[in-house]
Amino acid sequence: MTKDKLATIVVIASCLGVLIFGLSKGKPIDQYMPRDPEEKQLIDLIKKFHRARAEYNPENYFSCLSESGRFMFSGSPMLSKKELEKRLPGFWTDLKSGNMTTRAYSRESLNGNFLDGNFFDPVIRIEGRKAHAVLKFITPILRWQTMLFLDFEKADKGWLITRFEWDMG
Repeated sequence: MTKDKLATIVVIASCLGVLIFGLSKGKPIDQYMPRDPEEKQLIDLIKKFHRARAEYNPENYFSCLSESGRFMFSGSPMLSKKELEKRLPGFWTDLKSGNMTTRAYSRESLNGNFLDGNFFDPVIRIEGRKAHAVLKFITPILRWQTMLFLDFEKADKGWLITRFEWDMG
């Protein structure tokens, strides 16, 4: 084997190693260890919110949201909870039916598998009765990823999401 061939093999192997490392990097939210009880409540809420979205469960989904919040809908407009309650069930019905027009307008499904992914590497900041979290959303196919930004407010019965937004970059 010549030095050129050996160098080529080393470069290709290094690139593959970096790619594999990059694709596997990240701590799933299920393995995240909260630093205190408040952070645990936020992680539990995020998991409930994600599970409700993945299962198309509007009752559980809306129970995570504040009445006074603003929430991204279908990739662009920010809606109130009341507006979201009117529009989301029909949107989810279209998504479940495989309606490709609906999928094309959904930021969360640009990769073709709407919500078939998990949250990774949560970064949470709590400031009194308000909190903020940034999470990676990564799909299992092709490891497509984007960021999700959440704001929270502590209500009488626990934390609620006051804002969520997908990264549009």
